[in-house]
Amino acid sequence: MTLASADMIFHAREVEKKLNKFQLEKALENHHKDMLLRRKALDMQELVSKLELDHGEYDKLAKEEEEFQQYAEKAIAEAKSHGRNVYALKVAALEGVGGGRGQLFTGRGGIRPSYMTSDAKGLNMPNYQRWSTDAIKQSVYGTGRSHDRLGFIWPE
Repeated sequence: MTLASADMIFHAREVEKKLNKFQLEKALENHHKDMLLRRKALDMQELVSKLELDHGEYDKLAKEEEEFQQYAEKAIAEAKSHGRNVYALKVAALEGVGGGRGQLFTGRGGIRPSYMTSDAKGLNMPNYQRWSTDAIKQSVYGTGRSHDRLGFIWPE
């Protein structure tokens, strides 16, 4: 065997090794891509199932709220007929779960969150959404664009 033919054989084997290595790396890359796509599909399926569960819970909460409102109407009517003070019953019968004074979150199952003060007492913050506080809000916040935001007053 001559040196030139041995060199050609060696070169052919090196090319074959590189080709095999490339094919193995390509197969590993495809495997990783498949695993990634499977994981994405599983995550999406899990998210969809959680959302369906949440919607089912929201439906149950809406039905429960409707039943409670019917019960509260009957209880208030009965208390009125007996001449009792019904203010506490009306406050308890406000729509929304949670018992707070915050705004009603319709997209989140109708919860009414509690906004707590950050002092030592930790009481519920008052609800400034009544018509009687419009004059106070206008004198404090003015007529600027920021009057709807809670606690922000931007200089104009």
